Amino acid sequence: MPTDNAQSQNSSIGCKFSLDPVEQILADNRVFVVIAYGNGPYVNPPIPRCVESGLVCLNQPDIKEVWYSDRPVEYGIEGDYYWARTESIILAVLQISEVSDIEFSQQIELQYKNLLEFLKSQGYPRLARVWNTMTDINQGAGDLERYKQFCKGRYQGFERAGYETQHFPAASALGSRNGKVVINAIACRTGCTHFENPQQLSAYCYPREYGPQSPSFARATFLETTDSGIVFLSGTASIIGHETQNHGDIEGQMSVMLDNLGKLTESITGALKLERQLKPDLLKVYLRNSDDLELVQQRIRGHFGSQLPVAYLHADICRADLLVEAEGICHL
Repeated sequence: MPTDNAQSQNSSIGCKFSLDPVEQILADNRVFVVIAYGNGPYVNPPIPRCVESGLVCLNQPDIKEVWYSDRPVEYGIEGDYYWARTESIILAVLQISEVSDIEFSQQIELQYKNLLEFLKSQGYPRLARVWNTMTDINQGAGDLERYKQFCKGRYQGFERAGYETQHFPAASALGSRNGKVVINAIACRTGCTHFENPQQLSAYCYPREYGPQSPSFARATFLETTDSGIVFLSGTASIIGHETQNHGDIEGQMSVMLDNLGKLTESITGALKLERQLKPDLLKVYLRNSDDLELVQQRIRGHFGSQLPVAYLHADICRADLLVEAEGICHL
């Protein structure tokens, strides 16, 4: 399996959903973080290892996303960051309230620069996966749309930190309703391998019509670990090339989205020379309109079967014309 290092020494990292109480989950010292989907607060007073996502799960309101290792995790707070780490992998969480007198792109640029410098200072210079949530992601016209301003700031933050295109990680960007910008990042010491979808233009190559700076992410990332590895599938939607397909048609967008996930996992299967087709072990599906839940659930079950753990989350998608997006985790 290819990495940009001859041999990986990364401890394992995995993800699962749980309905258990937060305190029970956090009793395990191998847990990096619990991300809560619902109306919280889940722990009172709040504690570092539980993060409110700002998103609500439509099918299981009390569901939690649990990131865990095969080894005890050290954790703490430094400045604006909550972090949890093993000797080779770190998960960092940044939650900030926006400053009204500073342009949004400048705030994002500064936060990304600081995040990358923090991770590098801790000895984890390679990003594997990033989740971004913000309020009013589609608000604003033209280049002033908040997502486009986010992309501008993120790219400039990468650039200031000396991050090159080939090292852009898997990522998602969603609209939340908690009034904060939340950035969750997984990084490692030894590097990882990034992948693109053969039927989609790489996001960082999008034409100018998508904003002053193209989105800075890969379609998927493979992180090799002691127990083989994990593949992070980025937020995937109804886009072919660089264009949105089936405007206003949830059925049509579901078909293209599922086909994109298939094309992406087929490509990764070949690149990693896996013995069988790569499939997600867990999905998060983001719906712009909660009324689409039943239809989307039926399509997901028909495609992946009824045993796959899926969280259906109410969120705005990065493009105003997208109705649904999915991301996945594949444990190898």
